[in-house]
Amino acid sequence: AADMYRDWPEYDSGARCYRLALKYDDAHLGHASLAVARDQNNLAVNSYLQGQSHSDPHVAMANFSEAEQLFQQAHDTAESAQDSSAQRARSTMNVALQNQKFLRDDMEQIKLSAAR
Repeated sequence: AADMYRDWPEYDSGARCYRLALKYDDAHLGHASLAVARDQNNLAVNSYLQGQSHSDPHVAMANFSEAEQLFQQAHDTAESAQDSSAQRARSTMNVALQNQKFLRDDMEQIKLSAAR
């Protein structure tokens, strides 16, 4: 359901779903789980896309800042994951890092546009 909300785009509804999934997985699987890293990454993507949808650069940057923190958390959680193979953990870490790179590129573009 969260992906559906994100794709519509109903970002606030998507965020609620992703937060519920994160809370559930954290409580039932433990923080050092790839499911938790996935949930953090999904919530970060939702925040990132929400930021991209705003024309106000201050609102966009607030969303981007939240996304950046969540991408880092996803990376760190995957790095410490104890419930999967090293290959799956590396793959999850790479996804979070690649998403973070796209985010930082967009953040830089907003900063450059504001400086003009």
